[in-house]
Amino acid sequence: MKTLLVAASLSLVACVDSTESTADLTCLGPKPIAALHGPTSGVVLDEIGGAGVPNALIEVRSRADQRVFASTGTDAHGEYTMLLAADAPAFSKLTAEGYLDGYGFDSSHVPGEHAHQMMLTAAGSDELYRSAGVMRDLTKATVLVVVEDCTGRPVRGATISADAERVMYLGDDTQFDPALDATSGDSAALILNAPVGALDITVDAGIEYSTWPIETSPGAFSVSWRRP
Repeated sequence: MKTLLVAASLSLVACVDSTESTADLTCLGPKPIAALHGPTSGVVLDEIGGAGVPNALIEVRSRADQRVFASTGTDAHGEYTMLLAADAPAFSKLTAEGYLDGYGFDSSHVPGEHAHQMMLTAAGSDELYRSAGVMRDLTKATVLVVVEDCTGRPVRGATISADAERVMYLGDDTQFDPALDATSGDSAALILNAPVGALDITVDAGIEYSTWPIETSPGAFSVSWRRP
């Protein structure tokens, strides 16, 4: 697991394999919606530091009508197992005492492609914004974008844009660098004070990734995994 530092005392978990390699972008273009039927397991992590989040509720919901496809809770170590049956665009919603509501949007449109989920406390969010030099707007959202190639490897040099106050990239020194204008080996960036509702995130890695909006909520923390 890769730990990404925001400041000397603050770390973010991006959970990508930062092995250097040539990005595979050959899967660019429309794709069928992935379906997942059967057991799936993973872990819910605290985005600041990477500890498991106990007693978190995970719900896999339909993007069309919010109906719940499956739900489960985490154990004392933040680990979970659920029996999932989803064959339509879906997302994961996470709730836990002391944490902001969390949302996960897999690049396959169906949760399960990434076995880990991430959550953020209010205190961690405030510290994160202070470290970035931005005042957090509680009526807006925070989004972590992780850029991957077709095989799930990180992509260096990708640019991310969205209708938000700021996009901050994480550098090779594992700290936010305001001078950066593209992803580093960690291939992650934060969208700060994003508007609520449908949010289009544009990813360009020499070619522009396929676009699909995520849904953001006031004061919430979302993770968007992006593949071509």
